[in-house]
Amino acid sequence: QLLKKRKIPLDYLPECYGWIDTNLGKGLVYERIFSTSARLDSLTLKAALKRKIVSVDVALYMVKQLLDYLVRYNVIISDLSMSNLVINFDAKDKLYLVDGVGGRNLDWKYKLRKRLPLISRYKIKQQYPNIIASIGREFEVDF
Repeated sequence: QLLKKRKIPLDYLPECYGWIDTNLGKGLVYERIFSTSARLDSLTLKAALKRKIVSVDVALYMVKQLLDYLVRYNVIISDLSMSNLVINFDAKDKLYLVDGVGGRNLDWKYKLRKRLPLISRYKIKQQYPNIIASIGREFEVDF
C-alpha cells in the first residue's frame, strides 16, 4: 500500500489485495504469478535454473533488470534470494519479487532508509553481488 501511495509502478511486484484471516492466523493475499503460454505455475528462479528452463545468462539479465527497478524506485527490500524471485514467462522472462519487500523491523534503520534514498539504494546494490554469487555457487559457474 505504501508503494501505491508513492505512485510506484508494481512492474516487478505482485499486486497485494490485503489481509485475510486463515486457520493459521492473519495472511496477505497476493496476485498469483502464472505463465499461461508456458503453462507453468509460479516457478522460482532457483527451480527454473535447476530444471534448465532458463540459462544462467538469462537469469543474470533478469536479476539485473529487477535490481535496476528496485534502485530506480527506492523499493526497500529485506530478503533478496532465488526462492523469493518468481518468473513470469508471459512477460518475456520477467522476475517478480514475491517476498522480502519492506523492512524486517520498522526500526530507525528502516525509517532512515525510507527517508534517505541514497542509503536504500546502497543497500540494494550491496545485495546484487550476493544473489549473483548464490547463482554461481548453486550452478557451479564462475563470474
